[in-house]
Amino acid sequence: VDYFKGSYLDDVRKQKKGYFFLSHCHTDHTKGINEYEFINLCEDFGKTIKIYCTSTTATLVRNRNKLNYLDNKSLFEPVEVGESHYIQLPDKETIKVRVFDAKHCPGSVMFLFSRLKGECEKEYALYTGDFRFENSGNSENSEDSEEIYKVLEELKDQKKQVANLYLDTTFFCPDIKECDRFPSREDCEVEAKELVKKEREENPNVTIHVEMMVGWENILKALSEHFKCKIQPPDDQRSVYEGITEIESYFTEDNNKSWIHIKNTFKKNETCMLCKRDTVKLKPSILWKLYSKSSDIIACRDWSGMWKLAHSIHSSYSETVKFIKKVGAEKVHPIATPKYDNRKEYTNDEMIELCKKYWSPASGSSTEVAGSSTEGAGSSTDGDGRSTEGYGSSTDGAASPHDTEIEKMTRQLAQM
Repeated sequence: VDYFKGSYLDDVRKQKKGYFFLSHCHTDHTKGINEYEFINLCEDFGKTIKIYCTSTTATLVRNRNKLNYLDNKSLFEPVEVGESHYIQLPDKETIKVRVFDAKHCPGSVMFLFSRLKGECEKEYALYTGDFRFENSGNSENSEDSEEIYKVLEELKDQKKQVANLYLDTTFFCPDIKECDRFPSREDCEVEAKELVKKEREENPNVTIHVEMMVGWENILKALSEHFKCKIQPPDDQRSVYEGITEIESYFTEDNNKSWIHIKNTFKKNETCMLCKRDTVKLKPSILWKLYSKSSDIIACRDWSGMWKLAHSIHSSYSETVKFIKKVGAEKVHPIATPKYDNRKEYTNDEMIELCKKYWSPASGSSTEVAGSSTEGAGSSTDGDGRSTEGYGSSTDGAASPHDTEIEKMTRQLAQM
């Protein structure tokens, strides 16, 4: 799951068959997919190697990697939210996989694995990948309305529970109070529209430059729809979304039809190279919030004139706590270790102990949280090679899965 390298590939080569699951397209979850070892494996065994992911994720991975072997139509096996899939293993056992929306970025999903024994399901494992379930008062967006919870309630009614939860713990940091609560994405959209409205009132000819990564599309959509203005992306960003109509429909190549542009670099008092107008930069990222003295503000303007929006595609500390309690599994495996400059660095063992505080297994049995310490803390979350204000991260999050922990998890799932 979310790992395409390491000793597990040796087992796949011996069996001449392999099943891989990809939760979303960010490069910290596709490690190895563009490396020779995995490419060679796919070329050698062709149709017997499968990557299960959503069609959106498959498109984004192809667009971002531009490797011929990824165009093999038999490589990606599409799975969509709400579906169940059955996979027969070499030992004739069958694994059932259910797919749920992770609300992290386009195409992102969670996987609920279970082993079938006759007509009975057993040994449930839930892999969240990266996710954002908001503690929203809006019943339509509230995490209580998530389909995953309905399925878990059904399991509890049948006296069953998740045995292993592999959990996104990117912002699971009780010692950093700013991690406790994040603004909802809807609140960030409202704030973005207000900021842009004020900037345009002060200077009707100003061009808005919005920084972009996969997962921040909602801000662009909100601005485009509210101001009835198409978005102009650079060629490299346009190619990322090629074939994803719901996003491409917001784009234009006509300078005369757009004053909202995607631009991932910024200089103070910069003039737009395309339209020769003054610019204002808007950056959706939660990381600055961790260093803010005010817990209430959603946006702030820095010394360079850039607007920073407290937008997160990972769950906050309190949102993660609520998720842990609702799942009520027997064991938890943290898959990310927070790391922030000049802040406490958590080891994997410390993450395990933090999770134990909030565990409430449905069966009433004693809490057991599994995991092991690994080498070094991850720091790159999307791997685009862009620094994020020197916070030890390249994108919205500030943690990444440990290679050794992910490989261990992959082996555990393979042995279900």
